[in-house]
Amino acid sequence: MAETSSSSAAGGNPEVTYSFATRGDVFELSTAQLAATWDTDYNKSFYYDDIDFEDEDVKKEAGRILRYDIETLFHKGDRSRILKAVHNDEIIGLVMVEEMSKKEIEDTEPKGAAPERRESKPTHEKSGEKYDLYSERFDEWAHDLSVVWGDWNITLDAFKCHMASAPFFYASGLGVKSEWQKQNIGATLFAKVKDYAENCNMDLLFLVDKNEKQFYERCGATFTEEEVKGKKTTYLVSWTPAGGAA
Repeated sequence: MAETSSSSAAGGNPEVTYSFATRGDVFELSTAQLAATWDTDYNKSFYYDDIDFEDEDVKKEAGRILRYDIETLFHKGDRSRILKAVHNDEIIGLVMVEEMSKKEIEDTEPKGAAPERRESKPTHEKSGEKYDLYSERFDEWAHDLSVVWGDWNITLDAFKCHMASAPFFYASGLGVKSEWQKQNIGATLFAKVKDYAENCNMDLLFLVDKNEKQFYERCGATFTEEEVKGKKTTYLVSWTPAGGAA
């Protein structure tokens, strides 16, 4: 898939096109991902039980954090990309593809014990300072750091297990707006990520929740490892060799 190309979904809605996102898409990408994932059990596991998911301030702050993640990916300056699905000029789905180098993995340290649980309610943050996703400020919005840091350590473990094959692509954040789900959008996004990895002669690593395994199997993924880690999240690690059939 060429860097600026777009194409119709095979077997899907012919009015949906797929292409690489640009920095000008950051706000809409975060909005689309929030809409796709907000009500999922996976997303809710990152928050304390007393969070009100209908609170607009909570949603607004979650959007800020997503934008920080997306902007960081664009600033990497390597072959990291975000693939978007578009219908009538509206982004309806996306998936993030991050290039991971051996040095980057080696230099990344696991998170230690999370700070003691706080049950503070969300409060407005008026400063213009950008969020550091894993700083203590993250907890000010009632994110359960034991889950957040545990999730990060699981991901880092997977990176280190496959470090000998680095650099490789790490695919994450696959999401489709609810009204567009079950219309082959997610499957097409995943297929195009695999095409991009093959075109770059890169291996592809992705981690999925146990509830997502069936979806990825339908997309042709092969799961080579199964591990249960953490209290709320079960990951299935899939490794697809460049040019492989998965």
